[in-house]
Amino acid sequence: MTCLRLSLLALLALLLVAWSAGAAPAADPVRLDADLRARLAALAPLGARTYDPAPGPVTLVTFFASWCPPCREEFRHLNKLRTATDAKDLTIVAINILEDWEGLSNPAKLKRFLKQTKPDFITLKGDDAIAQTFENVTRIPTVFVFDRDGRKTTHFVHKYKARKMSLTYDELLAAVRPLF
Repeated sequence: MTCLRLSLLALLALLLVAWSAGAAPAADPVRLDADLRARLAALAPLGARTYDPAPGPVTLVTFFASWCPPCREEFRHLNKLRTATDAKDLTIVAINILEDWEGLSNPAKLKRFLKQTKPDFITLKGDDAIAQTFENVTRIPTVFVFDRDGRKTTHFVHKYKARKMSLTYDELLAAVRPLF
């Protein structure tokens, strides 16, 4: 009986090693490094503000679309956060993606959304490539906070049918304030 157990354990160990060797490596978490900052700077601005690729402040990046109700609420919180923090300490960047999902939007609707929400921060037109770079963003709003060294410190994703649709102002402030 002992030989049978050892044989089964050996077989299990071999299967585990074979499986793990063929498994895809875990994706590295996104970093706001020089390359990613340059890619953000290359995105078309949706307002008067452009993204400065120089390293420096804590950076909050969020993904949004004009048809997204939680995004409207989030913009209100981000405007309040912008007022409560110094621009030298915090850069806020909102990237528009999934805008034409299921035909829910058009350029006029995006323009109206921006006029109504009056973002006091950088807004950029994103694409599938930038969404992929940020750990394959497929849900909005999705928020990332990066410290001054470009390390991700906070990641929020609005999950399908979740009760929590976006981060509150207090949660956003708590995520960025210790990083100043």
